[in-house]
Amino acid sequence: MVLMGAVPVIIRHLSANVWTIGLVRLAFGVVGMAAILTATSGWERPSRREWGGLLLVGVLFACHWSLYFLSVKVSSASMAVIGQSTFGVHLVVLGWLIGHHAVRARDLAAVALAVAGALLAAPRWSLADRGTLGLSIGILSAFFYSFLPILHQRLARLSALVRVLGQFGFALLVFLLFLPWADFRLPGGDWWWLTVLGVACTLVLHTVWTDVTTRLSTLTTSVIFYLAVPVTLVFSVVFLGERVTPAMLGGAALIVAGNVLSLIDARDREARAPDDATAAM
Repeated sequence: MVLMGAVPVIIRHLSANVWTIGLVRLAFGVVGMAAILTATSGWERPSRREWGGLLLVGVLFACHWSLYFLSVKVSSASMAVIGQSTFGVHLVVLGWLIGHHAVRARDLAAVALAVAGALLAAPRWSLADRGTLGLSIGILSAFFYSFLPILHQRLARLSALVRVLGQFGFALLVFLLFLPWADFRLPGGDWWWLTVLGVACTLVLHTVWTDVTTRLSTLTTSVIFYLAVPVTLVFSVVFLGERVTPAMLGGAALIVAGNVLSLIDARDREARAPDDATAAM
C-alpha cells in the first residue's frame, strides 16, 4: 500500500506530462511482463472472447490512467487520491447492476457517505476551482477503474501475468495515439522517478494487485485500496508541502467509512450464504 500511496506523489513531483508518464510506464510494463512470461514459459493463447475482454480492459485502463494523471497535475496528489477513493462506491453500484449482490440499506448508506465525503472535500462547488476540477476528474478516473476487477474476474482462466500484459499492451496502443503530445526531453531526476514508477509501481504493483482483485470480492478489494489514501495524504504533506485541509480529511474519512460499511455488509452476506444454501436443500 506504500507503493500505491506514493504513486500520485511521484507523478505530482515529475515535470513530465500525462502522456509521457503513461507511455514510459506502459513500455516498462509491456517489455518487463513479456520477459517474465518468456522466462517462465507462461504464455497462453486467449480465446476470441478473451481477446475482446483484454481489449476492453486495456482501453478502460488507459482511460483510468490518463484521467488519474490529469487529476494529479490539475490539482494535487491529495485531491486526486480522494477522488480516486470513490473507486469502492463505483464497485458497489456496478455490483448491483450486474447482479453480484442485491441492494441493501448498508450499501445505500455507504454510497451516501462517499458522496457526502466528496462534496465536503471539494474546495468550492465549481469546476472553475482547480481543486474541485481535479477531484471531479479523479472521480471519473475511479469510475473507469472500477470495471477492471470485475472484468479480470471474468478472465480468470488466463493467468494474472497474461492478463496484465494484455491490459498494458492495449493501453499502450491507446497512449500511442497521443505520442505527438509526449515530451521526452526531461531532466535526469525525472528519468529516475519514471524508472521507479515503471518497475516498482507498474510491473510489480499492478501484477500483484491484478492477482488480488481476481481472488477477492470486489467489496473487499475496494477496502484494501483505501489503505493507500492516508499514505498519499501524509506523503503529499511531507514531500510536496501540500496543504491538507480539515474538510479534505473529513471528506476522505467519510468515504473510507462508507467502504468499511460495505465490507461489513459483504462479510454478513458471505456468512449468511451457507445458511441460505442449507435452508434451500
